[in-house]
Amino acid sequence: MVEELQGLEASQPETLETTILAFPNLWPDFLDYNDFLDLADACLVSIDRVDQYQVASFHPHYQFGGTQSDDSENLTNRAPFPLLHLLREASVADAIERHPDAEGIPERNIRRVGELNDEERRALFPWISH
Repeated sequence: MVEELQGLEASQPETLETTILAFPNLWPDFLDYNDFLDLADACLVSIDRVDQYQVASFHPHYQFGGTQSDDSENLTNRAPFPLLHLLREASVADAIERHPDAEGIPERNIRRVGELNDEERRALFPWISH
């Protein structure tokens, strides 16, 4: 993660805006992965980059607190394997500023995945048993 962040720092946002770390052979259990996220956050703290970068997380079994595992809203953070998406904080702030309704994005995403029919859901999330 530190090497990827160093790569982002060494590049211009126009050249390299973001990066993704994929872990296809680690953390098959979501709760173990969720524990790992604490280490990812601690990494940002230890290299004094909390205000410069943020970590978005994705997992095949991602589950938001207070949801059931098969709730469609969990699909918004599911991926074929565990991922860390490293984002420049300035770029996120800029995107939020330019978007007409940034606060509504999560709700729209949840609504959209909830509207998927079975065929669309299988096409977008083939690794999930339906």
